Amino acid sequence: MDTTSLDSIDLAAFDPGQWEDGANTLDVGNTRISLRTLADSATLTLSHDDAAGTEALVTATADGTVTLRLDGPLGDAVGFWHPDAGWERTLPADWSAWRGLSLVRSAPVGCLHDTAGRSLLALATNRTVQETWIRFGVSEERKRFGVWLRLSLAAGQTCRVRISAPGTAMAAALRRLRQWLAGLPGGEPLPVPDFARTPVYSTWYTFTQDVTAAEVEEEAALAAALGCGQLFLDDGWQLHGNGRGYAGCGDWQPDPVKFPDFRAHISTVRRTGLHYTAWIAPLLLGEHSSAYPAWAAYAPHHVPHLDCHILDPRHTEVRAHIADTCRTLVDTYRLDGLKIDFLDEAMAYAAVPAPDQPAPGYIPDIGEAMAALLADIRDALRALRGDQFVIELRQPYTGPAMTALLQRTARHRLPGRSRRQPHPDAGHRAARTRRAVHSDMLMWDPQASPENLARHFHGALHSVPQISVGCRSCEGASLG
Repeated sequence: MDTTSLDSIDLAAFDPGQWEDGANTLDVGNTRISLRTLADSATLTLSHDDAAGTEALVTATADGTVTLRLDGPLGDAVGFWHPDAGWERTLPADWSAWRGLSLVRSAPVGCLHDTAGRSLLALATNRTVQETWIRFGVSEERKRFGVWLRLSLAAGQTCRVRISAPGTAMAAALRRLRQWLAGLPGGEPLPVPDFARTPVYSTWYTFTQDVTAAEVEEEAALAAALGCGQLFLDDGWQLHGNGRGYAGCGDWQPDPVKFPDFRAHISTVRRTGLHYTAWIAPLLLGEHSSAYPAWAAYAPHHVPHLDCHILDPRHTEVRAHIADTCRTLVDTYRLDGLKIDFLDEAMAYAAVPAPDQPAPGYIPDIGEAMAALLADIRDALRALRGDQFVIELRQPYTGPAMTALLQRTARHRLPGRSRRQPHPDAGHRAARTRRAVHSDMLMWDPQASPENLARHFHGALHSVPQISVGCRSCEGASLG
């Protein structure tokens, strides 16, 4: 199925010809690499092939969309790991849906593995920012597993695909890919401040949105005594931050009832020895906010379950507004960082046509637009805090390109809720570059036994523990 534009792809449709080899096909060991283009608008070559792996190059000779398939024998395969796998650890069929990737959605990395945890087909591409589509699955007829990548390339542009040599442990194969990704231009991660590696107290599960300055200050004193080094004030501190909806988002001012003197409150918490980070979701724009009339034209996409609109970061005006909002919040209240949420909602604008007359600086690709936005936020915060700040990000947007944009911590789901999944699993640990990786917020019944609490912390041993339950239930313990 040759196409000229990502806009025209039926991403849910099965392509009967998807296993047909294109005009450019190469065999590397048991892996076949096949390129399909419109009117031979790209070439496929190998630039590197040794015991550690292979690098294939797809180079466009004209503007257009290309489809690259990598496939190998099914063998003893039992699962395909990718950064957005979650609980999907089995092998889907080859009619599975296309998935969008970009800077703020997963990462172009994956590994087919067998029952012993050995890699059968591990791959990564340098498309860590731009919009890319991926699908993968088993052919019932051919007894082979395929991975398809679809992307737009401009004439002269090259997509690099790295394939790690099979037969090693999955973690080792992914570690090689991580090292390759870190070596790409602009891939070197920024330094992480020492305090980002200290245990965190989060207000979310303790209070959800029903949070006040006095309660946070009481918990902060207890958290500091337990050995925490950071406090994360989650959703609910902001004006209109009630009811689990986001119709009031957009102003990013403290609620005067909950936090009558926000700056004094933060100073009180910092005197306990804790660094202070606050939650923000700067892409969300609610109709009840005072910012809505001015910015509604830049937020056409509405999300019913969030009860708000999403600002379109492709516009230079939106990027400048968000970067200034983050800078002002950190500067005004002397914050040590931001927990930036809902960045993946920007994917609503993936492949959406540009407006008729966008202002100068408009960026059509959502991944590139978000890279520009996050670089603006990074530069604004570095101007205020040097290297002594943190940005916490959630799983959907913790790909390798993010490490060069923000000093950050990545959050992983809590293993204590189901301890059969390692935390973070071997794939995530191997795919991470040098970062402080936080556990998701640990929560338990206040009446739970010490053994129950210990299981939660045991599940977070590979990460920085982030507790989010009333600290009185931890009294007598120490995280230091």
